Amino acid sequence: MKNILKTITLFCFAILLGSCSKESIFEGTPDIDLVKVYTLSNITGSGLEKINVYQSKTLLIEYQTTTRLNKYNTTNYTDSSDDTTYTIVVTKTDGDESSIYTITGDKTTGTGSLNIDNNGTITNYTNISIVEEQVYN
Repeated sequence: MKNILKTITLFCFAILLGSCSKESIFEGTPDIDLVKVYTLSNITGSGLEKINVYQSKTLLIEYQTTTRLNKYNTTNYTDSSDDTTYTIVVTKTDGDESSIYTITGDKTTGTGSLNIDNNGTITNYTNISIVEEQVYN
């Protein structure tokens, strides 16, 4: 009886050790990199918490809250910023609709304005915060 109990214990121990492998549940290597974005915040009256405009990807993300966001494709991205000023123009596309975002600001103060041209209807937001930062994507 002792031999059977030892055999069962040894068998269970071998199964336990064999099941503890370090295999990843994800296939391949992750495609996550740090990318540069312009983050716009303090957009009073817009209903948005912040907007991230990606510099190297055709992507614009509008954060309605810290956990609820909308992702849009972009076209016609131009960045004419220099050492002291932000000057960015990008077209946000949403299906058949598009809006032109014009971002201007002062790099020393981190403040500026956002103009959104939605088919001739222009909305202007002033005294917004503009920061150039890196995020994982």
